Amino acid sequence: EFIFSLEDEPLGMEIEGNIITWIPDLTGLFGPITILVTEVDSDNPQTGIQEFYIDIKLAQNFSFHAGNNLISYLGVAEDNSIENMLSPLSNNISQILTENSASVQLDDGSWIGSLNYILPTKGYWIRLDDDAQYGIATYQTSIDQIYNLHLGQNLISYIGEDNVNLDDALPDELELEFTDIISENVSAM
Repeated sequence: EFIFSLEDEPLGMEIEGNIITWIPDLTGLFGPITILVTEVDSDNPQTGIQEFYIDIKLAQNFSFHAGNNLISYLGVAEDNSIENMLSPLSNNISQILTENSASVQLDDGSWIGSLNYILPTKGYWIRLDDDAQYGIATYQTSIDQIYNLHLGQNLISYIGEDNVNLDDALPDELELEFTDIISENVSAM
């Protein structure tokens, strides 16, 4: 017979018998978490100790069409360079732009331009040669993210729930500050 226990576990992680259960509410690297397994033997009890980590990321999957696509990320990878973030699209992507910066992918796969890193607060237009499925695993940006907006147009991300009415997505105290909102093939005034 064995007794299982945890030390330094994240909030809500439990062990019952030999089964660990946990439903994380945040992304991130959790650990070290220690599991102790003690053999119940009155003559000579032995305890085995094992440390482990759990890396929780958000899977983001996109369906793109050939041409220009508007994208925002719910989070970015630890290496948020355009080379790393866009590598699943390989040579299918020819350019990326955001407010005040852009980069173009050359035939040899290298990038040239002023846009070097993907930020979770920005929106991006990417141009693809062909339709594509694109997936990336990232750490999630806090829903409490603060955006610093300026007068005029701002190309920003949206990290809230999908399919939400604008009245619910925008804070009530800021709704009247916006004159229009434009997305890919959709707008509101």
